[in-house]
Amino acid sequence: MERLLDLPEPPRALCFSPEDLVCDSFAVDGFVSSCRHHASLETLRTDLGVYFNKLKSALIELINEDYADFLKLSANLVGIDKVINNVSNPLMEVQQQFKIVKRLLDDSIANLENKLAERATRRKQRVMLERLMSIELSLTKIERMQQQQEEMENSADQQVVERMAGEFNHLQFNVTQCRQLPFIESICSRIAGITSNLQLQLQQLFDASLSSRDISGLRRCLRTYSLIDKSQAAESLFRQSRVSPYMEKAITVTKLVGNPKGLDGVYNIILDFIPSHCSLLLDVTLSPLVVLMSRSFVDFNDEPIVGYDFLVSAVWPEIVGRLETQVQSIFAPGDPQAFHKNYLTSMKFVSSFERLCRSQSSVERLRSHPAYKTFMNKWSLPVYFQIRFQEIASQFESILESPFSVASDDFLLQVTSVLWRCLHSCWSDDVFLTSLAHRFWKLSIQLISRFVVWIGDINSSSSRDRTTTDQLVQLINDADALRQRLPAFFTDIVSPKLQGITNDIQALTSDHIVSVVDSLSAVIIPLGDTVVDRICSLCIASLDEAKTIPRLYRHTNREVPMKPSGFVNRVLLPLQSFLTTHKQIAVTFKEDWTTRCLSAVTDRYLAITGDVLTSVKKTEDSLMRLKRTRKALSNQSPLGGSSGITDDSKIRLQLALDIQQYKQLIGEYSHGEISGLNELLVLGDAAHTAAST
Repeated sequence: MERLLDLPEPPRALCFSPEDLVCDSFAVDGFVSSCRHHASLETLRTDLGVYFNKLKSALIELINEDYADFLKLSANLVGIDKVINNVSNPLMEVQQQFKIVKRLLDDSIANLENKLAERATRRKQRVMLERLMSIELSLTKIERMQQQQEEMENSADQQVVERMAGEFNHLQFNVTQCRQLPFIESICSRIAGITSNLQLQLQQLFDASLSSRDISGLRRCLRTYSLIDKSQAAESLFRQSRVSPYMEKAITVTKLVGNPKGLDGVYNIILDFIPSHCSLLLDVTLSPLVVLMSRSFVDFNDEPIVGYDFLVSAVWPEIVGRLETQVQSIFAPGDPQAFHKNYLTSMKFVSSFERLCRSQSSVERLRSHPAYKTFMNKWSLPVYFQIRFQEIASQFESILESPFSVASDDFLLQVTSVLWRCLHSCWSDDVFLTSLAHRFWKLSIQLISRFVVWIGDINSSSSRDRTTTDQLVQLINDADALRQRLPAFFTDIVSPKLQGITNDIQALTSDHIVSVVDSLSAVIIPLGDTVVDRICSLCIASLDEAKTIPRLYRHTNREVPMKPSGFVNRVLLPLQSFLTTHKQIAVTFKEDWTTRCLSAVTDRYLAITGDVLTSVKKTEDSLMRLKRTRKALSNQSPLGGSSGITDDSKIRLQLALDIQQYKQLIGEYSHGEISGLNELLVLGDAAHTAAST
């Protein structure tokens, strides 16, 4: 903002800038806050007081400098009231005169507008009268031409009918403009008679042109129909005179049952009607470029007669109406196989009919026609899917009651085999429908998900004991085989069925495939854990005999052990039996389960051996203390002397021999790092060393 006066210079350095006080963005809070950074509030208050006094002094000096101008201004205002009064009186007189002139002008304008409105009304009345005269003249002309034709007892003449149509079109326009007048009501009967007679003559010309294949006459006839705005009447006439009689014979139960090709044969008869009875109409009403695609020669000087679509407006509704009333059984979904065949045959027929329309605009009109929607809605696709759903889902659910029966195909169990067949059924050519692709996709996912949930229930704590290890292994093999086959199944079988679906849906299905495969992988792991736990429990049961080794050698005077204990060779027999019985296990599972089982058994063996050696050490230390005590009391050497190997050494030696034997046995199965093995070997070496000392 531009300032009117310059600010005076402060008498001394202040804690703020005077420019800050007159800036457009001045705010008290911001000003005080900025000054607080380099001065106290007391200093700010003092500096503001000093600058305020400076401003007052500057104001007084300014008034003193221009005092003479102030006095002159007040002197010039003396007598100004009288001057104003002298000027106001003439102005008031002018205002009164202006009001008088304005009132006169308003009266003249109103009078002129009334006369213009009266003139416009008379003009409208004159135009209306001319229209009425024209209506009467047109009626007289048309009636005279019709009377002349009746007197001549001649058939409809193309040129005369065309002239009557032109006059009738002019008559219709004038009648529309004068519809509210009583005169129009008085001539309604005459207009109706003319209309009926004209349409009758046009019907005769239309039938004659079609029968004689007079393309020129057909053009003039259709052009005449368009001229009188009766294009739909021509289409309706064609439907009644040509389409309906043909379809009445073609679409019957007898034709459907007696035709060797069934419904497909009936549709072929229907389609034959178009080239044999509609080609002339299509040539006349379509663009020459479109006609050229179906004929070898066309006259490009012939303008198409627009506004007609006989296939969509006349042929298609008649077909749908006959199908609904005469062969409605084709729409019944009670027999899913017949429904599936009829639906595919009908969709093939619809595609063939659309190709005969010859233009994309005609196809669009067909698809938006009420009869087209009626035909599509007749197919109870949800009911058909529900029937298929019950067939497929009940088949899979029933096998879950006895899931572990042996399969006869690539799978081991019947439950997996039935699931695989159900998945293929969803996408088989005699079940799948493209319109239900999303529903069959969902059903496929539901089947696999149901299988995954069932596996989880089988492996739950309440149901685990009711399944044998062999059954679990078979289930794992099948689940893994299914997991490996699913990507190829979706790629080779499902994806081709989903052609034409949007990319978003295809991306969604791809994500579902990954999710389904992951869910199968996730459910296999707990099953493997259960199998490993069962094998380990059998192996570990034999390890308990290691706890009895001290009892075998202490105070029994047994010989020094020279071979491993018998239980060592029995420890891994359950694992050996399992691997021999289930040779069909995948290598990855076999190696993983073997490594995990050996690690669990080794850890348990390490714990038992450690406990035994600890117990032996404690017993040995206790005996040594007892011997030292006796020696101190009797000053004699311990009974039995110190020669020969002790019982504790025999125990340690036996443990060392057992561990070495266990090491050799593990070497036959080991495919990876065995948890606790190194610690066990160290413990065995320590026991052997202690026994030899």
